[in-house]
Amino acid sequence: MLFSAHYRVIRLLNESGPMNLPRGRTVDIMNWHKIDELYDISSHVVVSVGLRQFCNQVVHSFVFSLGMAARGGLDGFFVASDHTKDRQLLYFSIDAVINTLLRVADDDVVSLRMSREAVGKPMKVTRKSNTLEAGT
Repeated sequence: MLFSAHYRVIRLLNESGPMNLPRGRTVDIMNWHKIDELYDISSHVVVSVGLRQFCNQVVHSFVFSLGMAARGGLDGFFVASDHTKDRQLLYFSIDAVINTLLRVADDDVVSLRMSREAVGKPMKVTRKSNTLEAGT
């Protein structure tokens, strides 16, 4: 499942080629919160992201910072996992996140199939979704 909206990929400052680190600096525990110094917030690329990738970014986040709206309130959040922090920072709008989570919560499993290749092998479970696989 893809997010119904897009997210922004924000590259590191002073990028020359494929997302190089700014001034030779790495994103670490002492500077992860200095998003505006490490990443070029004004420049971004809009792409779609799968639900699994979104969850991995949040669960394994090294960088996580809220993005506030000009008039106050939450607009979204910046996130980078421990594996992607030196290449990119992602920004997810809170509206896109809420809409996607509501779609997941409202979905129904319409069938379930379980099979095992052999005794002692793990059970393989296949589910068919009512709405998510249909793209609605």
